Amino acid sequence: MQNYTLTCLITSELDEKGIEELVEKLKGLTGAINEIKPKRIRLAYPIEKKTEAFLLSLSFAMEPDKITELKKELEKITLVIRFLLLKQAIVKKAKERKPLLKTASAQPVVEKATARKEKKKVALEDIEKDLEKILDGA
Repeated sequence: MQNYTLTCLITSELDEKGIEELVEKLKGLTGAINEIKPKRIRLAYPIEKKTEAFLLSLSFAMEPDKITELKKELEKITLVIRFLLLKQAIVKKAKERKPLLKTASAQPVVEKATARKEKKKVALEDIEKDLEKILDGA
């Protein structure tokens, strides 16, 4: 069995009782596990000359070979303006990755970096003496 999500737009001409009956019919077709209650929405563009519709979403599990039958049944229902049937991906547990650097090999790099910082400071007087030697010799 594969998990699916059915999202459909239902015509806004129905009253609450009609919507409930249609939802029950869709639940019967799919064997819905989870349902998001129908919500009236304004459409971004007219569909079949309608500017408002109810948005319904159902989650269910079904055999993949029965999906084509479900699509045919949904196309027969004139109150459903549009529908989208999505296969939900199966989430696998991620494998543990090995660290790129081993902790033992990382330590000498740190020691080298600190060794560079610990160079001896040269006194200003020593620099001046060296400069005088260079300039006098030239």
